[in-house]
Amino acid sequence: MRRRFPRLTVSRSDPGAQVIIGTPAILRGQRARQWGAVGFVWFDGFLRVPDFRAGERAFQLLWAAAEAVGAGGRLIVQTLHPDHYAVAAVRGQDREVFYRQELEFRSELGYPPFRRLCHVSVRGKSAAGATALVEEAAGALAGIEELTVYPAIALGAPGAATAARMRCVVKGPEDMPRLIGPVLRPFLEHRRRSHGVVEIEMDPITG
Repeated sequence: MRRRFPRLTVSRSDPGAQVIIGTPAILRGQRARQWGAVGFVWFDGFLRVPDFRAGERAFQLLWAAAEAVGAGGRLIVQTLHPDHYAVAAVRGQDREVFYRQELEFRSELGYPPFRRLCHVSVRGKSAAGATALVEEAAGALAGIEELTVYPAIALGAPGAATAARMRCVVKGPEDMPRLIGPVLRPFLEHRRRSHGVVEIEMDPITG
């Protein structure tokens, strides 16, 4: 950037610089500033996050960037998916375009607000112990007809310390706490079992 624009000040930390390079946190940290241009390099990294809220967060980020651009400024997005509805909604300055398609996507796949989610996570002393405990909990829930229980996954890179953390995701109706409470209560009452600790999170913020 300094070679391309030798007359401009470029920085990663100086809020008074003419060009600032950094993470999206820049937009939150300088809300009073009107930018001449905001650019995202490889925006697909936000769209491809394995979370059903990825589109929502991408839309929020782009919309905030568009509001931060001053009159006559530009918002530039590098992406392989320029027709993604989150990008199209910001380009057309039309929230309804995003809301309509996002709700359709969530309805088809049974995501909130149409169904509720629950994370059943296990922190174990070993990957094998954590796997055994989370599969035991998932098996207990699988007998409830109204629920959809997905296979458990490891959290963190294989072989790392976080490999002893496992999680399964459960989908269910509005009264899911009533359905899962009696089944999971024994796991919570014996939190420090030999295989690990069970943690239950209803309506998680992350997917």
